Amino acid sequence: MATLGVIGIGAALGAILDSQDVDGWIIGFGVSVETLLLTALVWSAGEREGG
Repeated sequence: MATLGVIGIGAALGAILDSQDVDGWIIGFGVSVETLLLTALVWSAGEREGG
């Protein structure tokens, strides 16, 4: 379920940036960085909980 949240946040971020007429490469970069950071947080939280 956490993965769906990461994907949803990335999609929302992309839509917001697109509505602000941001260049495509910046949108791709921003969503990629967001996805990496949130995935790392979710993974590390799972490691701390032992599962």
